[in-house]
Amino acid sequence: MHIKFRGRSVAHVATIAWMISGCIGASEAPPAPSNLTATGISDHAIQLAWTDSSSEETAFDVERAATQSGPFAPVASVQANGTMYVDDGLTASTTYYYRMHAMGEHGDSDYTPVASATTKTCVPAQTRCIRGDIGHVQTCNSSGTAWATSACARFSPCSNQQCRPVCDMTSTPVNPTLCIFPNQDGINDGEWLYFDPLLSAPDKATGGSATSAGASAPIFSTDQSWQYAWSLTSHDIAYAQFKLNQFTAPRAQRLTFRAQRAGTVNSGTNRFSVDTFDGNHTLIASCLGGPVPFSWTTSSCFIDDSLGNRLSYDGKLNTMSLTITDDGTRNPIDVLDVNWIKLSIEP
Repeated sequence: MHIKFRGRSVAHVATIAWMISGCIGASEAPPAPSNLTATGISDHAIQLAWTDSSSEETAFDVERAATQSGPFAPVASVQANGTMYVDDGLTASTTYYYRMHAMGEHGDSDYTPVASATTKTCVPAQTRCIRGDIGHVQTCNSSGTAWATSACARFSPCSNQQCRPVCDMTSTPVNPTLCIFPNQDGINDGEWLYFDPLLSAPDKATGGSATSAGASAPIFSTDQSWQYAWSLTSHDIAYAQFKLNQFTAPRAQRLTFRAQRAGTVNSGTNRFSVDTFDGNHTLIASCLGGPVPFSWTTSSCFIDDSLGNRLSYDGKLNTMSLTITDDGTRNPIDVLDVNWIKLSIEP
């Protein structure tokens, strides 16, 4: 028996239905990608990975939110057939939520289920300095999830993310020593002191820099192992102040410093000048050294015990100050760059 449908055979109707189905299928949106995962790969980046479920998409749209429920906002468009994307520039120790869909010529797919990940706290083995504590450093653990704090070696304060030697000291000095240095790494800016217990700050010793206006001298970066220095004009000083009542008289003093002539005034001879004052501000001795070179040099001024005996041993602060001067012929005075100064009290 041959069945008719409005004048056509069942076979003919089936053929038409198949053709219509094919046309509709060609106009459908691509299926959604599957298996979306998110992984924190650093303190500022998360990696997304997925399975491409179609060959018909034109791109993938990636969206991000701060909470699982949204709101979601587009962050990237990944080219067709892609299976990975790295979302960079994120905040450390922060959880982010992602979803995505495929885009096609005839519409977009459904969204994937939401995937989330947390950026790492830090990069494994990364180090950093601690605000307010220049004597310690923090190191990121192997999983990038926490910081561990440890002490820097003595006389190696933390600057620019690592412990660095200062005052040319790699071991404990024989004599009581005070090291004074500038720092400007954005974490612990200012003037800092390392000291022997007999020259402990601020009760036994202090120091730094001073301009003619009473402010601290400008600090700038250098190419030295200690990366910062003061910039001193002829009226500025770098200085150490110290008490001697914890010692038996007489004692000698040595002020060591690393410095260079800045080269803003190239004519004439300039010299180092180190002046030593007792606790009543009376000048006891002066050292005139140099000429000051146009390259970094370590120099010192030694006050022997016969002069040191004239300093104050009654608890008042004695002073040794460093500046730049001419050679007595009124030559132009240049700028003195001072990397650090170091006072040692010697027998």
